[in-house]
Amino acid sequence: MYVLGVQLWCKFPTCQVQKASWKLAPRGRVAFTLVELLVVIALLMIIMALAVAILPALSDGQYTTRGATQLQQWIEIAKQRAARDRAPRGIRLWSALDGTLQVTKLSYLEQPDPYYLGYDVSGKPSVAVVNGTSVTFTNTSLTLTGGFQDPTIWPVRPGDYIELAGLVYRIANVNGATSLTLITAAPTAISTTNYRITRQPRPISDEPMDMPVSLAIDLTPRGISGGKWDLATAPGQAVDIMFAPDCRVLGGLAARDKIILWVRNVTLPDDQGDPTLIVVFPSTG
Repeated sequence: MYVLGVQLWCKFPTCQVQKASWKLAPRGRVAFTLVELLVVIALLMIIMALAVAILPALSDGQYTTRGATQLQQWIEIAKQRAARDRAPRGIRLWSALDGTLQVTKLSYLEQPDPYYLGYDVSGKPSVAVVNGTSVTFTNTSLTLTGGFQDPTIWPVRPGDYIELAGLVYRIANVNGATSLTLITAAPTAISTTNYRITRQPRPISDEPMDMPVSLAIDLTPRGISGGKWDLATAPGQAVDIMFAPDCRVLGGLAARDKIILWVRNVTLPDDQGDPTLIVVFPSTG
């Protein structure tokens, strides 16, 4: 770039131009110094180190939040089914079988209607004959097994309840088509047509839902507020959350003021990561 340089000889009161000449202006600097390059490299290394330290934590938190959101959607679907069917519906948390209380599989539940063994061909009602812990049914048109070989689909199963003479007994075992065993013996021998078998919630024949990889609902007791919100069960057992058609929680969990589901990344130590809590209020669902 060239500029016109002008030299003036000023002689008061007038100025005269003595000489004009073309001069080459200095060129701009086109390179960095070694010190400047080292400073830039150092700054880039600091930024990369911060990214390596922070981004995984942010990603883990977002991943856990997405898993908790999915769990929340499953619970909402269970409530919607209860409202739609006008019958108890819910969701089962299958505890792991590895000695931990970490839930990775869930199933939708339905509450079957009470079961009655009907009448015989002459119209006589079925009779429950109770002797100690043994119950035998006569005059039956239906059976306890429903004619199925697979015990997992029998109409009546261990864990269900039978009401006899105003007392409720839990069923220990179904021995066949017309007999079962109680956990607790009846105080006296009974022969009655006034009985009712109340069946426990059953998984709906959908495939179980799996929590995202590395995520689980951790039921490990936390001891918060003296353990009042713990859902601790023995490893391998399940936790059922059942909803009434009006979305209230049914069963033993209805007595709690809240149900807290602790969703976290189980590949990290318990005191690390970013867990997300899903809270269900039994009075409103």
